[in-house]
Amino acid sequence: MERTSDRLTITGSRGKALALVLASAAFVAVSIWLLDKTDTPWMSWLGIVFFGAGGLAMLWAVIRPQRLELDARGLRFVGLFGRGFSVPWAEIETFGVWRVPTAPGARLVAFSRRSGHSGWEGVSQALGAGDGAIPSGWPMSPERLAELLETWRLRYGDPGGPRNN
Repeated sequence: MERTSDRLTITGSRGKALALVLASAAFVAVSIWLLDKTDTPWMSWLGIVFFGAGGLAMLWAVIRPQRLELDARGLRFVGLFGRGFSVPWAEIETFGVWRVPTAPGARLVAFSRRSGHSGWEGVSQALGAGDGAIPSGWPMSPERLAELLETWRLRYGDPGGPRNN
């Protein structure tokens, strides 16, 4: 983490990304090994392509990890390929941890927006994640990240200006 008094940059965990690279490589190796041992080689090719692409994406995450930039205006998420989103503190009502129902144990930081602010609410709400979610892969737990973001929101989310908490 890189911090100044009114700015904080949290960089994605390179260790977690490297673990996913190694797991992907193992699945690719198993898929290659199964190529001539199965009656359905297309499934092996599917594994090679799917886990190979995932491994390459995670390798990029080791080289250039995602970032979460916090300042007095709001939060800015920058993904693996330089794309992302920004949300002003004044638009966020609260942060919390969302447990992904289709992936036991998976948790993301979710947020709800104050009424009247548009975005991807329909998609996120349909998935049960509030109005938006921040991808995983940080060097801290989702609970700790949600707590940190909530602290920044409380400090800067008041339209009247920053407060010292």
